[in-house]
Amino acid sequence: MTLTRTCHWCFKIGKRKESIYFYRDVLKMTLLRHEEFDKGCEATCNGPYDNLWSKEMIGYGPEDGINHFVLELTYNYPVKSYTLGNDFRYLEIESTKAIDGVKTMNWPYTESGEYIEVKDPDGYMIKIKPGDDKITKCSLNVSNLNNTIHYWCDILGAKLYDKTDKTALVGFGDTHCKLEFTDIGEPIDRKTGFGRIAFSRPLEEVKKVSEKIQQNNLKILHSLRALGTPGKATCTVVILQDPDGVEICFVEEENYCKLREVDPNAEEKLNESLEADKSDEWYDRKRDGKEQA
Repeated sequence: MTLTRTCHWCFKIGKRKESIYFYRDVLKMTLLRHEEFDKGCEATCNGPYDNLWSKEMIGYGPEDGINHFVLELTYNYPVKSYTLGNDFRYLEIESTKAIDGVKTMNWPYTESGEYIEVKDPDGYMIKIKPGDDKITKCSLNVSNLNNTIHYWCDILGAKLYDKTDKTALVGFGDTHCKLEFTDIGEPIDRKTGFGRIAFSRPLEEVKKVSEKIQQNNLKILHSLRALGTPGKATCTVVILQDPDGVEICFVEEENYCKLREVDPNAEEKLNESLEADKSDEWYDRKRDGKEQA
């Protein structure tokens, strides 16, 4: 379990400018890196889309997977929106400055006990309570809690931190972001707005995960393969799906530790991308019937 780093959760976003404003300026996260891709990912990192796409890695600190869990904001040119399913519940953040940012920037929120609750521009729920700037929990719905616990704890090696009749809290380390699963007793429909969670392990451990999944006849969405990032490191990954279809990426730590380094030019690269993005013009032409779908 100590070999695993809990790295990031992917949100597919359709409102890129608004999302950057929300996470960076309202929630006070830091843009860690920006990357552009000229074709769809062969491991569907950007979802089932064969097009140009980009991603922003953003969070309260470097993506070390132990002290800081971050977000990957995945933007497909020129997809404007996604349909949210019943899989994702909320992301939990502990950040006093995020609460201050929500209130100062007049972002709509409601109060619920110790939390304030907000939705990002694409509708993903965020719960925030006072604290020292960490993403602490990712909460998901499941159809059968016992099956989920068996998969994550017995197969993947996560620790069970807490359990009730309907919920379970699991993770790979005491300081890592945790996963909370809630049994809703009905099938999970991920729609098009589904996410993906990423972990890193040494390459040999990634291979062992793949072998164990195969031995137990469980779902591998994408078998072991090398994925490159333009101008950066190439990493070996395997993409799994848990009993409810949650996508899980295990990536080799040896090269991912290079890939996740904070880019001091991330803001500049993002601004260049925003200036060059003609998605709005394409969308308007399509809406007005001037371009075929």
